[in-house]
Amino acid sequence: SNLMVEGIVAYSNYQINFTNPTLETDSKYSTINGANMGFTFVKFFGKQEMRFGVEGVTTNTEYQVQNPYYAVINMSRSTIDLGGFVKYKFVSKNKKLLLEPSLRLQYYATLAVFSPEPRIAAKWNLNKFFRVKGAAGLYSQTLMSANSDRDVVNLFYGFINAPETQDLSKNYLDKNGELQSVNSSIQKANHLVAGIELDFLKYFELDLEVYQKFFNTIINVNRDKIFEDNTTNESRPDEYKKTFVIEQGRARGFDVVLKYDRKRFYFWTVYSLTLN
Repeated sequence: SNLMVEGIVAYSNYQINFTNPTLETDSKYSTINGANMGFTFVKFFGKQEMRFGVEGVTTNTEYQVQNPYYAVINMSRSTIDLGGFVKYKFVSKNKKLLLEPSLRLQYYATLAVFSPEPRIAAKWNLNKFFRVKGAAGLYSQTLMSANSDRDVVNLFYGFINAPETQDLSKNYLDKNGELQSVNSSIQKANHLVAGIELDFLKYFELDLEVYQKFFNTIINVNRDKIFEDNTTNESRPDEYKKTFVIEQGRARGFDVVLKYDRKRFYFWTVYSLTLN
């Protein structure tokens, strides 16, 4: 048979506690555990290949922190996500062109949000020594990091999953200064990557990639929260009472990898630069 079936069942658990020895009110706690199960089917058509599959993920998170303003942020969340994907691998007859278009359909059941995410990758072998490649796609997730970007050294790595929309500001300013409304707590991004591969001096390979990522929706913990979000503080600005804030961002950079491979010797070195 030219059909291959792959399956996966996994479970993980993570927990961390942190208390500042010089400031008792600076305490943090986070735990995350989850299980996922999925099946992938691989169908071969000569040189061509098609992959398709389904996956189910359940995640439980608990997060608690007291910020410098003595405001307590406490959140427990359980979510169920369902996903399906299809990816086709096309190889030209002369093996110079490789295309991999794909589509992922993600359904965040707990939030009742459906997210279609098209993606594509390509490589063009110009000759035996030089190759050009690129990729682009849409991505989304609900899991977010609760680390503080104000800490010089991060000793606490917490996680929060899919906060309720009511814990977010109703509106936010985008990168163009325009007012946008908040529809869900799904974080979305567009990725674009391009690069080259070069073989030289028989045993060396140079791999250069440049990338740009547009983070359309980033959810972060509101470390400026002072008041509780209740009817008493209804007239106060959202930036002082909401648990989370909406942000946008962009990351640009490049990676350079130099490899040396000869018989039993393999060496490689990497240089990366990122601009945010």
